[in-house]
Amino acid sequence: MRSEEHNRGMQTTPVSLLQRIRKSASRQDWEQLVQLCSPLLYHWVHRGNISGDEAGDLVQDVLVTLIENLPTWDYDGRQSFRGWLKTVTLNRCRDYWRKKRPKLLDGTETDWEQWSVDNDPADLFAQDQFNSYISRRSLEIMTSRFEPQTWKAFMRHAVDGEAAAAVALELGLTEGAVYSAKCRVMKVLRTELEGIFESS
Repeated sequence: MRSEEHNRGMQTTPVSLLQRIRKSASRQDWEQLVQLCSPLLYHWVHRGNISGDEAGDLVQDVLVTLIENLPTWDYDGRQSFRGWLKTVTLNRCRDYWRKKRPKLLDGTETDWEQWSVDNDPADLFAQDQFNSYISRRSLEIMTSRFEPQTWKAFMRHAVDGEAAAAVALELGLTEGAVYSAKCRVMKVLRTELEGIFESS
């Protein structure tokens, strides 16, 4: 039985997760996006002082918006995926608090209205923190795509920073195989995150 890594290697033109979703998303693609984004969305929503079942409902609201709009969303550089995602999330938080705490009779702003202007919860993840989060989360999700030996070599060398020679000796590989494992995983990661991962 051929491995998932081998099967994926037979694809002639690898495409990113966002490209697949825009063209012909499978259930697996949507599940991957949900797994990738959900912890980040909960982080932002909790920062907006929303918790419990209400936080879960709000996150589901954002995910539904993603499902409805991502197939037609144009990530041409005018707005990043992070920027679009945080705008949707923040707007849902604001809507939530507007319904919970409407403006006072004299028209002054509630605490949430002013807080959301001064302390945008989505600003917690600037570009570098967002990229770091997306990379770590993607690696967790992608584990099953590779042979165990390939994954171990990548993690020990690329993530843990161990020397290729030491990893090769421990896993019974050549140094070249360790370098190759790192390159294969990084190539898949870069391709998968095109349009999501932000360049400086």
